[in-house]
Amino acid sequence: MIHAVAGLKENLDRMPKKKEPLTPEQIGLLRAWIDQGADWPDSAAGDAKDPREHWAFKAPVRPNLPNTSKQTWARNPIDAFVLARLEKENLAPSPEADKVTLLRRVYLDLIGLPPTPEEIDAFVLDNSPDAWSRTVEKLLASETLRRALGRHWLDAARYV
Repeated sequence: MIHAVAGLKENLDRMPKKKEPLTPEQIGLLRAWIDQGADWPDSAAGDAKDPREHWAFKAPVRPNLPNTSKQTWARNPIDAFVLARLEKENLAPSPEADKVTLLRRVYLDLIGLPPTPEEIDAFVLDNSPDAWSRTVEKLLASETLRRALGRHWLDAARYV
């Protein structure tokens, strides 16, 4: 910190940036504070709360499910919350999408590409109860998904 505020190193930008540099007296005060152990006075903390009370340190608690008029509509707990909000807004849930639409959505969501006609035919003809979960697992394990997810990081890093 002292090297940055005093401008002692060439490869380190002088601090504070875009403001007037600190005076030699101010830098001397910082040096003395550090030499004394850099104790932070309790009065400077203000109304600081116990850091252990932060939400990130509390165990998650499963909320109670809301009461809804269509108890059979919800297939999982999240559906109950969605339905409760829809009912609060006086809206009805949309009808369930057909198998082709569901397959197209999951392909576009996960890998960014639509399914091939062969993949659509295979999914539509598969009436097993685990057809959906097997399709999702196949997409999650695909090389195409890894490339799609990695592309965002490569774009952020400006990888060419």
